[in-house]
Amino acid sequence: MDIKTKLQMNQSASKTYKKENIGLASPKTAISLLKKNLVSSSRGTKNLEKSAHSSEKTLRPLDNPSFKLKAKNPQNTSKASLKLGSPSSIQSLIKVYSSRTELKKNVRGAGVQSATHNNSAASLSHLNFSLKNSVILSPKQETVFPITPKVALTQFLSELSEYEKGEILEYPDIYYFGRGNCKIQPNPLGRNRGYDDDRADYYLIKGDHIAYRYEIVSLLGKGSFGQVCLCYDWKRHEQTALKIIRNKKKFHQQATVEIRVLKTLLENDIEDKNNIVRIRNYFIFRNHICMTFELLGFNLYELLKNNKYEGLSLTLIRKFAIQLLVALKYIKDENIVHCDLKPENILLRSNDKAFIKVIDFGSSCFLNERVYTYIQSRFYRAPEIILGIPYTMAIDMWSFGCIMFELYTGQPLFPGESEHEQLILIMEVCGVPPANVLEQSTKFDMFFSENNEPKIIQNKHGVMRYPGTKNLEQLLNCSNEQFFDFIKKCLDFDPETRITPVEAMEHPWIIDSGQKSKKKIHLNRRPKN
Repeated sequence: MDIKTKLQMNQSASKTYKKENIGLASPKTAISLLKKNLVSSSRGTKNLEKSAHSSEKTLRPLDNPSFKLKAKNPQNTSKASLKLGSPSSIQSLIKVYSSRTELKKNVRGAGVQSATHNNSAASLSHLNFSLKNSVILSPKQETVFPITPKVALTQFLSELSEYEKGEILEYPDIYYFGRGNCKIQPNPLGRNRGYDDDRADYYLIKGDHIAYRYEIVSLLGKGSFGQVCLCYDWKRHEQTALKIIRNKKKFHQQATVEIRVLKTLLENDIEDKNNIVRIRNYFIFRNHICMTFELLGFNLYELLKNNKYEGLSLTLIRKFAIQLLVALKYIKDENIVHCDLKPENILLRSNDKAFIKVIDFGSSCFLNERVYTYIQSRFYRAPEIILGIPYTMAIDMWSFGCIMFELYTGQPLFPGESEHEQLILIMEVCGVPPANVLEQSTKFDMFFSENNEPKIIQNKHGVMRYPGTKNLEQLLNCSNEQFFDFIKKCLDFDPETRITPVEAMEHPWIIDSGQKSKKKIHLNRRPKN
């Protein structure tokens, strides 16, 4: 049974929830979707659950310690608690433990914004709602966490909302639950029992908990998919980035694909050599799919901003390019298309070193499971996407070429205000697409006349642009001919002849050190707002 059919069944099964404005999917059906569509689809992954009653099973070593699955047996507290969306939905949690610095994402337009936080033991003193401040400890005996639901209900009943008094029974280990005055008070008449806003985003309150384990510290950013917040993991005693997806059917569906992609990339890169962000955990909490990630540094757009948009040195760009090509080759080898490569989605591993990782696989897909046609951020969108041509991993190499130009000049190469202008900007530099590309277009009439002439439009500033009137080499203004040739090969109109990651790794600019630039950058200086 395919995902679409299962989602339709899921939607049909959640009519009771719709009547109470709780959301599009009940916890049980949502976790069923996760279990069937996330776990079983990863390449080379064995069946993660032998039975619903298994307690814990080690699958395979990933990082150090191991990659484990916990299957929880939900307790039937009452019909009311289940009906209201209690976390009986959390029946499997994937844990991956690693230690990294930190992440903050920043997106121009729709996406995630960022801030940097020190990932050290000393940083705990800065948390306004630490565990000791969040609960009232017994004057005679200090409570040692984790505790059982029974202990929580006995010693800390006043700190729990009425809903949590039933919900907490579904969690065998309680690591954190926040203070009573830092919580959402459920509303039976509200969306998702009052836990969601009108956009179906989860209400985040500083000091509140996520899944009785994560303490909400701050909001890192918000995008079309949902929100990303900085949390403190009271089980692992470290900071983490937690992505909480909007409580809507289409976002649930895409999140299941994202987790499958992340699991595939994680499980086949045990030694963490391919520069891909590592997912630590995923679960459902109050009808929201959640994912936690290692914390990294700030992104390449922030780095450009920090350097006053003057661009970076060729030496540093080459270091970034090599690491990106390793990531893109690995993604391609796993038959995955990232679909949203841009400076905001490339993060430094730490803010004082030139090591990077690719993040945000929320738009990604497996090559044989392409669903969406409107993908990629506009500035980095490949021409085949605009023209409605079936796409391959080559669209990521187009984005990669645009990023290389931007890292050197400090400015985006094709800053289109609309999709039509985006294509015109591309043609202004690269000329009209060749006939073999245009004949595949399903949107030819939108952008070209009957005699194959581009339809010229005027942008909001009254500017009209024409094909072939700008020169890429002049725009780049770089004396290193190898670097120019490298970018030119990435910006080939024809995806079939566009340079691949393997070919790019063998390009003279990558193999040779090339001409060094005198541009200076400051990796350890935070960008000013």
